[in-house]
Amino acid sequence: MSRLLDNLCSDLQRLPGIGRRTALRLAMHILKMDESHVDSLSDSIARFRHDIRYCRSCNNLSDSELCPICSDTR
Repeated sequence: MSRLLDNLCSDLQRLPGIGRRTALRLAMHILKMDESHVDSLSDSIARFRHDIRYCRSCNNLSDSELCPICSDTR
């Protein structure tokens, strides 16, 4: 097996519920995807990990300091 494929499968297996066969299926699907979709997927994962935070009021996931519910003045 390719070293690059093996590395991706190993990384995918770190996700909960993803075993070796599922990781291989996902990797092969990613290989067949349009390059722009793969770039978008990897960008979304990176932005999510970097920019997501917990609301300081209710501890819900949010893009900002306060979630939309807590920041609603009503």
